[in-house]
Amino acid sequence: MQHLIEALFRDDSLLTRCLSPLAAVVVALVSEDGQLLQANLGFRRILDMTDDTLTPSQDVRSFFVQPSFAQLLAIHPEAGRPIYQGIVNIGDINSQCRSLVGAVYRKGGKLLIIGEYDVSEMERLNAQVIELNEQLSITQRDLSRSNRTLHESEVRLMAMSLTDPLTGLANRRRLMEFLQSEIDRSQRYQIPFSIIMADIDFFKKVNDEFGHEVGDEALLGFSNLMKNNMRSVDLVARLGGEEFIIVMPNTSLEGAMVEAERLRVKTERLYFDSMQRGITASFGVAEFQGTGDANSLFKHVDEAMYASKQEGRNCVTAYTVMMGETNK
Repeated sequence: MQHLIEALFRDDSLLTRCLSPLAAVVVALVSEDGQLLQANLGFRRILDMTDDTLTPSQDVRSFFVQPSFAQLLAIHPEAGRPIYQGIVNIGDINSQCRSLVGAVYRKGGKLLIIGEYDVSEMERLNAQVIELNEQLSITQRDLSRSNRTLHESEVRLMAMSLTDPLTGLANRRRLMEFLQSEIDRSQRYQIPFSIIMADIDFFKKVNDEFGHEVGDEALLGFSNLMKNNMRSVDLVARLGGEEFIIVMPNTSLEGAMVEAERLRVKTERLYFDSMQRGITASFGVAEFQGTGDANSLFKHVDEAMYASKQEGRNCVTAYTVMMGETNK
């Protein structure tokens, strides 16, 4: 570059004769009043000029963005020194501006602008862009992973809020949601459904005689029996303590009675080594009659289960209207 500068200082015509077709190097000669005197292809490309649009008297002062043309004229360097050296921003500030590494010299009453595209600087910038893109990709992956973890946590928390912690069955909240949806469906489409209430017989004696750990074992054994022997569409829930509810969609009273009796028989066959014996349970069954709400249905099935207790336990009883009349 220094040899080029020295040669241009000796002979202005060198720009026209040898440097005009060069595009990688930017060379221009501008008068102090801003008139473009000579320019090679590199300079014309920056200003988007063609041979047709380039005129010898064209004013290019506005194209010097940083430093400005006025700033360049105001500098008075030592002899043989450039009036400016470093990054030169040239172009149309409203559309396209290019940054060059170059220098501006005063040559008599003219300014000689020499610059080049800094390949190493571009490579550094490209490397920075690549690094930033990689960091962005890593950040996006981390964010996506965090979102998945957050979603999984939300799903677990939702499941926990609807699940009995000991047995893994649905809790009262989930039971009430499911039951209300079945009531709505039954009333809309005239589809029957029934519920079963199950209560482990003499469960308090189990806790008193063997302790709560054994009592929990009995609860788990009974819970698993019901869960493993009901349909996937049925909901098995722990109502509280040793009481359980099974909601059976699209099931009449007679069909629910059959299922309750099957569960009663299987419960009789349970055996726990910790107690050296098994357990029994009492069952009540009620069908939704198309009117009323969840509380009235619970009342009906509870009355049926209570009747089983009164009959000596370990049996299945269906709710009848007469039960309601008797308890009034």
